Amino acid sequence: GCYIKLCDSPDEALATEYVRIHTSIPVPKVLDVVQIPAGSVHICRTWLMISTVLPGTPLFYAGSGHRLRGASEHQVQRVCEYLRDWIAQLRNLPSPFDQRVCGFTGGSFLSRRIDENPVGPFTCIADLHAHESLTLSPSELASNPHLAHLKKSYSMHLVHGDLLLHNILADSDLQPTGIVDWECAAWMPEYWETVSSSRGSFTYMWRWKDIRRESFPGYEMELELDREVQKSCSYRPTGLPGKFLRLMKLCAAISYCRLSAVSNCPARCLVGSLSCFLCPRCWMCYTWIFETSSFFQFESLFLR
Repeated sequence: GCYIKLCDSPDEALATEYVRIHTSIPVPKVLDVVQIPAGSVHICRTWLMISTVLPGTPLFYAGSGHRLRGASEHQVQRVCEYLRDWIAQLRNLPSPFDQRVCGFTGGSFLSRRIDENPVGPFTCIADLHAHESLTLSPSELASNPHLAHLKKSYSMHLVHGDLLLHNILADSDLQPTGIVDWECAAWMPEYWETVSSSRGSFTYMWRWKDIRRESFPGYEMELELDREVQKSCSYRPTGLPGKFLRLMKLCAAISYCRLSAVSNCPARCLVGSLSCFLCPRCWMCYTWIFETSSFFQFESLFLR
């Protein structure tokens, strides 16, 4: 069968084909990508990508949790091995744009770790690090002096940018069959796949955090720094396009928690309290509860 997807640009199609040709990573084959004539339909996205369909189903479905909950150690290790190999192959694809941080064709790119809208391009890694969602204040950096001495120079290569369970397909035996949704593919610093796979609530997801640790080797200091940034007051949680939607998600979270008669969230804060509402860690909980059909399912995804 075929899969049709609306896109903001042809970058996803081009990146997907580039990976298919230059690696052995199973990705959809792009059959065509066409621009939608202006004014023909009332939609925001202006490109159509037509591709083949890979076998398997995602390891995570919103509303039903992830498929690895009952996985054996052998199955989990197999997922780690596949991901480790695929990530190593991506890291062997150097950027044609030198130190420029950019989308596949050199322009802006989408990163759900940074913003809900496309960002960049950035002329160098330092400009990327200066973005408000990736920066610690001087006082915060002073309280974590070891983070100020991280490596300043990184090689640039292609990253998927959103390599999480919902974009990893597997068969009925949980053997990985491919990676989909290359919308966030970009030329990024070598550590980026590690930090982008640990954003928001995924940082605390049971099974995934262990798989991430084994499959995305290295860059633990960069990951620690990124977590400090995510905790900072200046961090705006990814995927929340405004105060109104934030409030809606908060109300939904409180409703779910009250109906379930559960008093504590996995971040060890009181669910529904004002202090929890202002806590960056608990924003992860609110976002996740809103996206699942039951708080008990949500609770089973995370073990602290």
